[in-house]
Amino acid sequence: MRNLDIKTIVKTDNDLRGKKGKKNIYEIFGMNRCLKLLGKEPLDVIDVEIPEKIKKRDKSEILNKIKREIYEESSTLISLFKQNNIYLSEVDLEHDLYNVIGSRMEEILAVPNVVYYLQDKKLFNMVELVESLTKEDCEAIYNHEHFVCLKELG
Repeated sequence: MRNLDIKTIVKTDNDLRGKKGKKNIYEIFGMNRCLKLLGKEPLDVIDVEIPEKIKKRDKSEILNKIKREIYEESSTLISLFKQNNIYLSEVDLEHDLYNVIGSRMEEILAVPNVVYYLQDKKLFNMVELVESLTKEDCEAIYNHEHFVCLKELG
C-alpha cells in the first residue's frame, strides 16, 4: 500500500499458537505477524509449562499471563511497531476493551465473564456490546493508550 501512498494501520492480537505435534511449544504468533510486516525475522518458539489435565479457561489464563509477560519484555519492539503504525494488543481486543470500559461491559452484557463472552461467538456478542455503548464509552476507548491506533485514522 505504500506505493499507492495509502496509510496502513494494523491493530492485532498478541496471539500464541501451538505448534502442531509439539506439546506445550508455542509460536509467538502475534509478535511474529508484526515482525513479518516489517520484513524482520520471527521470534523463536517458546516452551510453556501447562499441566496435563486442565480446564480450557485455566489454560487460557496461563497463556494470557505469558502474553502479558512477552508484551512487557518487548518494549523496544512495541515502539518499533508503533512507529510503523502497527499496534499490538497486550493480550487481545477483548482484554483491551475490558481495561478501558470493563465495568460498563459488565453492566451491558450482564454475564459472569464478559471477556470470555465476547470471545465466544465474537461477531454476535460484540455487536450486542457495541449497540449499547454511549458516547462517553466510545470517547474513553478512543482516548485510551490501547486504542491510539484509532487516532491515527482521524
